[in-house]
Amino acid sequence: MDNLSLERIPWEAKRFAGVGQPLTTETGESPVIEHQGRHMVSVMHNGVRVPFYRSTGAGGKKETTVGSWYPAMGVGEEGWINKTHGADLANYYNSDALRQIGEHLDEHVGDPTQANWVGNIPKVSAGVGRQAAFLNEMFKHRPLNGPEATPEQLGQLQENISNVVNSLDKK
Repeated sequence: MDNLSLERIPWEAKRFAGVGQPLTTETGESPVIEHQGRHMVSVMHNGVRVPFYRSTGAGGKKETTVGSWYPAMGVGEEGWINKTHGADLANYYNSDALRQIGEHLDEHVGDPTQANWVGNIPKVSAGVGRQAAFLNEMFKHRPLNGPEATPEQLGQLQENISNVVNSLDKK
């Protein structure tokens, strides 16, 4: 994976400044962010940006491995990380490129909290702000806001997945 690079994700977070005080907004850039308890990175591979998240096992997908990196197909306005059921996700949507990227991240990034190169990992605001705009930039359809999706929305998610896979695997 010679042409794989982690991008610096622009982020923002709202912070509680104290009782009676307005929320403050922090901004920055980081190769790793913490989004609703999950670490996320953005990978640029052959000119295609793909967000990845590190599985915590909280979603209960038996087919995926806790601690492994999997592709995310966007972040919804309410913070939902878009992905499908365990078997499709565990198979990296039948994409050799996504599998290679995930395995590369497993080997070379692993647990970001244990890596010396990362520094502080910012906890970002859910689904809004600079990080969502950046991570969602390449998707044709707006990412879903939660697991309760209409058939039309699921079709749009599948189209986003197909677009990413076709863009990566044809290069």
